[in-house]
Amino acid sequence: MHSFPCSCVGTHTVSFSLIMFHADYISSPLKTALIFAALFTAFIVKAEIYRLDLPQAIELARSANPDIVRSTYNFNSAEAAYYAVKSELYPSLTLDLTAPNFSESLTQQYVYNPTTGTYGWKWMPTGDYRFQGALNLGQKLLTGGEIELSSILYKRDYYIGSSTDSLETEYSNVMQFSLTQPLLQPNSVMLDRKRSRLNYKNAQLNREIKRRDLDYIVSIAYYNLIQSERRLGLEQEDYQRWQKSVETANAKHSAGLIPEVEVLKLQVELARREGSIASSFNNYLDYADDLKIVLGLSLEDSIVTSEEIKKTQFVPGAVENAVINRQELLKSQNEITGSQLDLKQTKSNYGINAYLQAYYLLDAKQPDVDQLIDNYDKDRGVSLTITVPIIDWKYARRQIESAELDLHLAEYDYQILKQDFTVSLKQADRAVQAMESRYESSKLAEELALRSYQITLARFETGAVTSTELIDAQISLNQAKHELLDAVIAYNLAVIKYKTLYFPQVNSGE
Repeated sequence: MHSFPCSCVGTHTVSFSLIMFHADYISSPLKTALIFAALFTAFIVKAEIYRLDLPQAIELARSANPDIVRSTYNFNSAEAAYYAVKSELYPSLTLDLTAPNFSESLTQQYVYNPTTGTYGWKWMPTGDYRFQGALNLGQKLLTGGEIELSSILYKRDYYIGSSTDSLETEYSNVMQFSLTQPLLQPNSVMLDRKRSRLNYKNAQLNREIKRRDLDYIVSIAYYNLIQSERRLGLEQEDYQRWQKSVETANAKHSAGLIPEVEVLKLQVELARREGSIASSFNNYLDYADDLKIVLGLSLEDSIVTSEEIKKTQFVPGAVENAVINRQELLKSQNEITGSQLDLKQTKSNYGINAYLQAYYLLDAKQPDVDQLIDNYDKDRGVSLTITVPIIDWKYARRQIESAELDLHLAEYDYQILKQDFTVSLKQADRAVQAMESRYESSKLAEELALRSYQITLARFETGAVTSTELIDAQISLNQAKHELLDAVIAYNLAVIKYKTLYFPQVNSGE
C-alpha cells in the first residue's frame, strides 16, 4: 500500500487488499464470497494501492489528466511563439550561396552591322554562369521599420552572341544599405508583440482554468468515494444493531415473553440490511472506478481514502476581489484588447498610407578580382510613396464596421460574463450558508435519534415496547446518520465550489 506521492515502479500488490481493508463494513456471508473472489483474482492481476487525501488526489490528476496535458502543450506552444516574436527585434544574419546559377536565353540588342555599316536590332544568344555569395544583416526597428545591410560577391562567366568557347569573366562586389519605414500606419512590430503576448496570457489562463476545473471534478469524485465508503460503515453498524435486536427478540421468545411474529419482523429487517450492504458495496466500487479514471489510474489499481470526514473551516471573501482574479474575466479583457488592436490595424489598412524608402549602394564590376577594391560606383536614392484611397465601393467602411462590431461584442460579452460570475459567486455563498444550516440540523437530529434508539432498545428489553417501535427507532437512527454524512459532504463540496469561484489556489493547495 502506498501513500502518494510515491514511486510505484516495480512494486506490486494484490487487488484484494482493498476489500480486506473494508471487510468490517460487509456482512459475513458477503464478506466470505468477496474474499474468495479476491484471492482468486490476486494470482492473475497485479495492481497498486494508493492511500490518498484530497490534495494528493488533485496532484496525481494534474500529471495524467488528458485535458491538463493538452492545455500544457498549448501553453508551451504559445510561450514559444511569444518569445519568437520578441526575438524579431534582435539582429538577424543570413548567408545565401548560389553555386552554380546557369541561364541561357535570346535577347534583342541594338548592334552595328559591319557589312552594311548601319545599326539595327538583332536577336542574340546569351549565357550566364554565376557563383554568388550574399551576407545579409537585418534589423527591425521599434518604429515598425527595418534596415538591411548586405554584401554580395560573385563571379560571372558569360557570353553574348557567341559560343560558350569564348566566355568573358566578370567579378562584382556590392555593398548596400536600405531603410524602409511606414509613416502613417500603426507599428506592426509592436502590434505583433502585443498580440503574441495576449495569446501567451490566454494560454496561461486556459491552463489555470483547466487545473481549477479539474480540482473541482476530482473533489466531487473523491467525496463521492468517501461518501459511499462511509455509508458502508454506517450500514454495517446498522446491521450489527439489527443482529443485536434479533438476538434479544429470540431470547425473549424462548422465555415466552413475546410472540414469534415479533421475532420474524426483526429477522425480515435484518435480511433487508444485508441486501442493502451488498448494493452499497457495488456503488462504492463504481465510485472508485470513476475516481481512477479522473486520476488517470488503471482500473485494477485500488484507492484508499485517508481523509477524515469533518466539517471544513471556511471564511467567505469579498466578491469584488474574486471578480479581479477570475481567469475567464481576464481572458475576456484580453479579447477586448485584441479587438481594439484589430480595429486599429483595420483602420490603418484602408486610410492614407505613406512609406519612406532609402538606399545607398556601392558596386564594383571588374574583369579581375584584384581590382574589386577600387573604382566603386555609387548608387543611391530616396522615395516617399503616398497611397490615397479614392473609390472602393464602401469595402473599407464595411471592414471597419465589422471590426467595430467585434469590439462591441467583446465588451458586451465581458459585461455578461462578469454579471453571470457575480451571480454564481453569490449563489455559491448562499449555498454554503444553507449547507451549514443543514449540517447543524442534521447533527442535532442524529444526536436525538441516537438517544431515542437507546431509550427504545432499553424499553424493548424490558418488554415495555413492541418490535415495531424498535424497528422505527433503528430506521430513524440509520436515516439520521446517513443524513449527517450527506450534510457534511454537501457542505464541503459547497465550500470547494465557492473557493473554485473565488480563489482556486485555496483548493489546489498552492
